[in-house]
Amino acid sequence: MRFNPFQIGLFLIILTVALALRLPQLAQRPMHTDEAVHAIKFGDLLEQNHYRYDPVEYHGPTLNYFTLIPAWLRHQTRLVKVTETTLRSVPLFFGLLLFVFILMLRPYFPLPAWIGMSLWTAISPAMVFYSRYYIMETMLVALAFAFIVSLFRYVHEIRHRWLLLAAVSLGLMMATKETWIISLGAMVMATIIPALHRRTAMMSALKRIPGIHLVIAAVVTIVTAGLFFSSFGSNWHGLIDAIQAYTIYFQRAGGNQSSHVHPWYSYLHWLLAYRQQAGHFFSELIILISSIPAIWHSFRLKQPTAADHFIRWLAWYSLFLALAYAAIPYKTPWNLLNFWQPIIILAGNGIYHVCSFAHRRWRRIMSAIILIGALHLGWLSWRTNFPDAAARSNPYVYGHTSPDIYKLVQAVHNATRAAATGDSTYIEVICPNNDYWPLPWYFRKYHYVGYRSRVNMDTPAAPIIIAMPSVEPELMKKLYQQPPPGQRNLYLPLTESYLELRPGVEIRSYIIKELWDHLP
Repeated sequence: MRFNPFQIGLFLIILTVALALRLPQLAQRPMHTDEAVHAIKFGDLLEQNHYRYDPVEYHGPTLNYFTLIPAWLRHQTRLVKVTETTLRSVPLFFGLLLFVFILMLRPYFPLPAWIGMSLWTAISPAMVFYSRYYIMETMLVALAFAFIVSLFRYVHEIRHRWLLLAAVSLGLMMATKETWIISLGAMVMATIIPALHRRTAMMSALKRIPGIHLVIAAVVTIVTAGLFFSSFGSNWHGLIDAIQAYTIYFQRAGGNQSSHVHPWYSYLHWLLAYRQQAGHFFSELIILISSIPAIWHSFRLKQPTAADHFIRWLAWYSLFLALAYAAIPYKTPWNLLNFWQPIIILAGNGIYHVCSFAHRRWRRIMSAIILIGALHLGWLSWRTNFPDAAARSNPYVYGHTSPDIYKLVQAVHNATRAAATGDSTYIEVICPNNDYWPLPWYFRKYHYVGYRSRVNMDTPAAPIIIAMPSVEPELMKKLYQQPPPGQRNLYLPLTESYLELRPGVEIRSYIIKELWDHLP
């Protein structure tokens, strides 16, 4: 695969745009609850060399293990030294890997299509935003695309390296997040259903694949996933847990009691027509529109090329995947990446077909629409990742931590600096249903922090208390009614203003007066 200087220059320009939208200020946005949970889980692996796959929570082990690499490179051997930039560099890396996998399609697609795929990937607000988010979704999407592209090249070239890459990618998908099985199911559906009317061609293609290759691929896939689930041989029960997890996650996906249950059209709302309060109108509709020429062209051909077959298959895959996620009541906005990324690839190929329109007038009109849409998407990506990184007007900000967290953390920092015990000052956090995340991430440097779901009347009150308003009556009873006269301490508000942990979720803080007197 050779590239001329013009192609290299175009790719470098697009990659520069992608980096400009993804790389700066990785630590700017407050840590989401899920990010903080994964970070604390990673801390066990980093400091104690211990990881045990949990079939109920946390998803797969790959995110934790891959995070070891940037932590070691930055000489961060303790969680207290690990930064948001370190953590978010992992999804950022996998987000950039998508461009490498797009490069792998270059021999089969003309230059405008390849450039279009890269461009939409670079500026799609959804792809950019979640490439800066310490969760598994961007990893899963990148690995799924690696599996698709390498399998496509293997089927047409029958080379071992593509099959091995496909097997490793599938194994890593399995060890990343349990929803990989939805992607695989959509892949199978996209392969079988369209081929029902051309069984002969399908059987002929399968006969070209040596049986030993399939055996090798299966072994590589199982070994790759098994290494991670077993914690590289230190927890073989993790293999059993990996199988049992699907019962749990299928029940959760079909449940209707979760706060994450949303209507079937929610993904369309987040992606195509979102506006809240006085925020900007948000839409990535131009990507969906751009995919239509590619789909239309590939399906109307009587003698399609390998690239046309790929586009057809990708159209079916994205459709089945979108329907599956729409049908599942449990919805979070990052899940849309799974079907949106293949649509982005279709949209990139659509640019090529727009450029190929025979009628010059229509070509100019469509090109102008795409150019305006691309500029709009670039602007939206900038807004969603910088000015509106934690704003409610951002459709991808979902149950997100309020920027107020920084005020609370700074107030606690000032209080512990004023205390003689410093970072060993006892801090008590009381939140019903253990709804105190992401505070464990922000309080990771303190040695004695007690996290409780209710007020414990049997323990001494901490000099610094953080609590939700719902527990305040019990807390006041503990502080002012339970202690005998002469042994009651006065507590004052640690912060002067109203603070939110998340939108609509108030968090309050108190400090003992004798420590308050020493605050700067």
